[in-house]
Amino acid sequence: MTSSSTTTAAFREVPIAQIDEPENPTRSEMDDQKLDELARDIRLRGILQPLGLVTSGDRFQVVYGHRRLMASQLAGLVTVPARVWSSREAALDGAQYAENRFREDINPADEADWFADLLERKCHGDVEQLIALLGEKEDYVQGRLLLFKGDEKVFAALRRGEIGIGHAHELNKVKQPQYRAFFLDLCVRSGLKVRELARQIDNFERSALASEMNAGAIAPEPIMASAPAPSLMRCEICGDTDHPETMLWIHVHSHCKLAVLDKLLASYRGSDS
Repeated sequence: MTSSSTTTAAFREVPIAQIDEPENPTRSEMDDQKLDELARDIRLRGILQPLGLVTSGDRFQVVYGHRRLMASQLAGLVTVPARVWSSREAALDGAQYAENRFREDINPADEADWFADLLERKCHGDVEQLIALLGEKEDYVQGRLLLFKGDEKVFAALRRGEIGIGHAHELNKVKQPQYRAFFLDLCVRSGLKVRELARQIDNFERSALASEMNAGAIAPEPIMASAPAPSLMRCEICGDTDHPETMLWIHVHSHCKLAVLDKLLASYRGSDS
């Protein structure tokens, strides 16, 4: 069984003089020009992504970041930031995550998948071990795991890039599946901002609570100027309140509604009676 002692990564500044090159470097040769370019960038901005090292007696060995180490030497650095692992196996798992963590295009859903896989495969369900393995803050890891455990449709929309991670967290707070689906559809269709989504969900929940308690509270703001809160949604054609997630927003001028839609609806209802 993997213990926390073998998966812990300590973040620290390590003297370059104490770091040995990897036993089997991924690159047997490196492009001198590109190495010089990286060295210049390091002089200017520093090392943006820590190296991955494993302890070897009183010294350290590179697991990932060999090129960064060589460029740092060219740049004249004395120490480098690194995640120091106590076992090579843990470092390699950490490397797969760390090398992707700083890519701008990493999808939170993919990251959540990876965390959930590591949690079961390497950490035996122990979240504290997972946090140590990744070297991330607890809130960050727990947040990703909540995404993985949340609504499947919300997770799928996040993976497709239709909503952001903030939207996903807010949507997963909605307990009723039909209204969660309604708000998801609203986000995808309207591009609702996270803050506005949170406000609309809060309005809906307060409205629903007031209705249940029969407290006679004033109804909260509608979701849009032209539409009532979800708890009051009713199809204008059939009058049914079921399946609000399938209802569509229709933007129309008030005078157009009066002159056209109201007459059509009146005619439709009259012919149906």
